[in-house]
Amino acid sequence: MVPAELTQNAANGAPVVAGYDVGKVWVTVRWTYADGSAHTGLTKAVPIATTGSRLQVWVDHSDRVVGPPTSRGEAALDAVATAALVAPLAGTAAWGAGGIRRSRLMRRLAEWDAEWQQIGPQWRNFSDGKG
Repeated sequence: MVPAELTQNAANGAPVVAGYDVGKVWVTVRWTYADGSAHTGLTKAVPIATTGSRLQVWVDHSDRVVGPPTSRGEAALDAVATAALVAPLAGTAAWGAGGIRRSRLMRRLAEWDAEWQQIGPQWRNFSDGKG
């Protein structure tokens, strides 16, 4: 997070048209690092902000303005939502795999039964001393 300064009046900025920041506008900001290098980027601000107003912006390693990092609460909510979506999918996948395995086993058992229907009577005759 770095301190930045508006380079224009926010009233002249383009309005944010979607998301949680509707009512804010896009403005250009400028910030300077300790080494003296100046950078600019776009961020959202309230429409009443004026040129020279100070605000804090988050920047990434490429010096682009980005949103703030995820809070603990947001991360926990994301984890719970992911688990709530993935758990039924994993259960369905396991149930489906079991169903496929069961159908293959039942087919094999049916084949064995058909073979036994052919071979079984011959075995009985052989074991009775008639074969």
